[in-house]
Amino acid sequence: MKRIFTLVSLLLIQISSFAQAPTWNNGIGQLIYNSCSNCHHDGGIGPFELMSYTDAVSYASSIKSHTVDRHMPPWKADPSYTHFIGERRLTDEQVNSISAWVDAGTPLGTGVSPVPPTIKNGAQINRLDQTTQSPKYTVQKTTDDYRTFVMPTSHTSLKYINAVEFIPSNAAIVHHIILYHDPSTVSRNLDSLDPGPGYASNGTGAESSNAKLIGLWTPGAGIFYLPDNMGYELPVGTDLVMEIHYAPNSNAKSDSTFVNFKYTSSTPVRVVKMEMPLYHYPPVLQQASLVIPANTVMNFSQRTISSNVTDLSVVGIFPHMHLIGRSYTIFAKKGVDTTKLISIPDWDFHWQGFYTFQKLIKIPKQSLIMANATYDNTTNNPHNPSTPPITVSAGENTKDEMMVTFIAYTTYQAGDENLILDSTLVTSGVEENRKSKIVIYPNPADDKITVSSDVEIKSLKIYEMNGRLISTYYNVESIDVSMISRGMYMIEVVTAKGHYFEKLLICE
Repeated sequence: MKRIFTLVSLLLIQISSFAQAPTWNNGIGQLIYNSCSNCHHDGGIGPFELMSYTDAVSYASSIKSHTVDRHMPPWKADPSYTHFIGERRLTDEQVNSISAWVDAGTPLGTGVSPVPPTIKNGAQINRLDQTTQSPKYTVQKTTDDYRTFVMPTSHTSLKYINAVEFIPSNAAIVHHIILYHDPSTVSRNLDSLDPGPGYASNGTGAESSNAKLIGLWTPGAGIFYLPDNMGYELPVGTDLVMEIHYAPNSNAKSDSTFVNFKYTSSTPVRVVKMEMPLYHYPPVLQQASLVIPANTVMNFSQRTISSNVTDLSVVGIFPHMHLIGRSYTIFAKKGVDTTKLISIPDWDFHWQGFYTFQKLIKIPKQSLIMANATYDNTTNNPHNPSTPPITVSAGENTKDEMMVTFIAYTTYQAGDENLILDSTLVTSGVEENRKSKIVIYPNPADDKITVSSDVEIKSLKIYEMNGRLISTYYNVESIDVSMISRGMYMIEVVTAKGHYFEKLLICE
């Protein structure tokens, strides 16, 4: 019976190595490659490369300062509020180890050096099903320029988009992108009336009332992923409608943006919709208007009904503000119950994006979706675009402000709370779990598994990969799995310090 290390085992080895004097070869190098190189490589968005020991030594002081102040890796959502897939965070131990390594003079250490990752530029979605490109457009204005491009589709059967990726050819001038599909001819007709590529728009939403939102991009955003059995509908004969907001001072510069799709092949498909329940006008905005006078710090709030007719299962969330926004917290309430959605205590316009939950979040019908936000229109805000500050109000331009939130959701089905979207899921005990010694072995398994932990195990649960709970065990550390059909499962370990999830392969 073959035994392999689980992800937890590898993390424990890494943490154990940090207990020694940190060197490049005994952990720091692999940590840099895992946490930094994805952006800091040739052609990446990082301003310098971190693909070798020499690179890291050259920028050691910068690495230390930016990891200590949590500016890097860039992750703005508060992990003590809600967790999401793909969190780009370092533990306190990892930050301290980087600092100790730099303070010790960046020693190489003994042993074998870690191998740098192989990173490809361009499309990151594997097995693309469709690529569409907007026509090349040269920005015509010195102020904000909104341009909408209409691109016909050619598929001959109903498709369900499972992943969307945006790749601007000139990301430096792109403020944001909103992608719709329009089954009518409204957008197409507007394009035909404008002599240039696409047509001039104003950033207030699609001109066609039939258009449906299917994707968003802002600086720092990655790929929109959905679970394998979910997708945004893309009907036959519909047009893709992509509005691009080009930032001020981009005149005479050009861009042509790629949109990459991956479709789901699962049957049946759960349809996902993306909507904007929170926006900065009454009655959702609880104040008369979103206006922040010069030299003031102001708080605003929002509230709206989730749905009057059905419970929702929320896949992800996309909050959006501009440059003087400082914090944004969004939650749902039903009676005395509060569902935390996202909190961004230190808003940064340059690092925003779509956050996908680790598990589907149930919002019961007739819940209130609520939010609180703070804006700092003073000289204390380093991102304030105006010196001296000027009065700022709601609008689409960069120097205006916004307070909007998009959510991607599907109709709730029984058991959605157990549908795991992320196999590395952790809950409120994230830091504790990383310190806990939890090991599941053997994995793959054939007849029995053992779970060892340095804290008391309260329960063990086994789920099918579709989220259906099949077994629960209490006060045990060993489970007979010989009667469970072979295949991939998810095991949940519940301890006093939190929850731990790991994939479990049961074989013959």
